[in-house]
Amino acid sequence: MALACSSSKTSSADSANAIVQAEPAPSPEASPQQPVASDPLAHCNSEKDEEGELTVNENFSGIRLGSSAGDVQSLFGTPESVSEPEEEAATGDIIWNWAYPAQGVSLTMASATQDAKTSRVSWITIEQPSAIKTALGLGIGSPLEDVRTLYRACMSDPDAVPSMANPSIVIGSPYNGLWIEVADGKVRSMALGGAE
Repeated sequence: MALACSSSKTSSADSANAIVQAEPAPSPEASPQQPVASDPLAHCNSEKDEEGELTVNENFSGIRLGSSAGDVQSLFGTPESVSEPEEEAATGDIIWNWAYPAQGVSLTMASATQDAKTSRVSWITIEQPSAIKTALGLGIGSPLEDVRTLYRACMSDPDAVPSMANPSIVIGSPYNGLWIEVADGKVRSMALGGAE
């Protein structure tokens, strides 16, 4: 699959239970169930990345890049599995992969320290069986036309046709954007994060 967290060894369920829960944040509000494109630029930030691409302001049920470990656990609970911590070469951060396969969610959590409770979301992937939607109402199984309707203003090539060789559409910047994988004209998976 094209969209996934960085790979690493996964520890036992005991490791998942050993995560010290951060102070839980209030539960994020539910996303709308139907796509709504009242302001097509609302989710495109005015600033551009180093490549000149618009950045995107998107989230999955309130979880966005930079959300805390407490926010994640408030919404999804304790991860079903957690990888061993490892240093990310590009940033020097310590990263963990948190998986919630029964919810169709996986995340890469990053921290400047070895303390998992201080970690923040650096990548999140949503796939089947997830019913989570973006703030604009896009979800797994949404038609490709909804992607174009909702995010046209943030797309560098809104008429691009996903193919088997290149099934992903990037909304905003490839460094911190919304990655959408399409199969058979429908959204198969979505991710927030940067190209790895």
